[in-house]
Amino acid sequence: MRRAAIDKYRGETVIGIDVSHWQGEIDWPAVARSEAFFEGESVGPVRYVIVRTGDGKDLDERAVRNLVAAHQAGFKVAVYHFVRGFHSAEVQLAIIFEVLRNAGVPVGFVALDVEGRPDNPRTPDVDESSGLWYHPDRAAPVDTAQALGVLERMARTLVDAGHRVVVYSGQSWHFYVAQKGLVPTWVEIVTDLWCPWYTRGRDPRIPVGLDGKGAPWRYAKIHQFAGSKKLPGRVEGIAGAVDLNRFRGDEDELERWWGAGARETLPAPAGFDRRRIADLAAEAKEGGDLSAADGLAQLDGELSAL
Repeated sequence: MRRAAIDKYRGETVIGIDVSHWQGEIDWPAVARSEAFFEGESVGPVRYVIVRTGDGKDLDERAVRNLVAAHQAGFKVAVYHFVRGFHSAEVQLAIIFEVLRNAGVPVGFVALDVEGRPDNPRTPDVDESSGLWYHPDRAAPVDTAQALGVLERMARTLVDAGHRVVVYSGQSWHFYVAQKGLVPTWVEIVTDLWCPWYTRGRDPRIPVGLDGKGAPWRYAKIHQFAGSKKLPGRVEGIAGAVDLNRFRGDEDELERWWGAGARETLPAPAGFDRRRIADLAAEAKEGGDLSAADGLAQLDGELSAL
């Protein structure tokens, strides 16, 4: 089998971070004053922040405050959601829309975080490498068509609402989907790729090509280069490690690219109704899935309290 091509970009890059509740309370003015460090060396100031809205049906409790505070500190902001193929698109979209509505700040894009290899059932769900595909109560992987259907519905709904959609995914996920001929129509509406590829090299080393079978991108626009336990990023104002990212281009290109995608928070498109969560909870309860029913009911309460 022919190896996938490697694109080594040697131009200027711009540093950003992605955060979630795992970073705890963040001193955003301190982040704005400082530079990011990787292996003890400065890699430049932080210019943009990508905030997690949630994980599947679970809301990230710090999403709104992180978005607002990062925006007020002068950062360009975007959001990402860890997509779970065993949770409905409606439930996960409800979280994204409610976070954006309550934050009320312009975001450059919405990233859908899709990971894992559906052909490796030994990987537990709590491991990020199996994010899209596994249910913690099931030994077998979620049906691939079902998982990709959730992703496609989320992407299309976000585009209908006026947002730029980016996909965050690793090499193994794209390799599996492309090599198995499973690339669905959602790739037609995704603008760019955000890829984790942890390396000590100064230049992003991004996997592309995938043997020519359905690869929709020639390179990743954003490269997450620090985030593993062995290769963590550090920024003043954040206790502990933080993921570091390089934008492919200089600051002028970042300004143009981000600005072209930036959207003030828009309402959900016609036909999207958050009350669908209550309906799903009722269906789950009637079907005897009390765990799902309780989780959906809790989500509805959390969203109402935002």
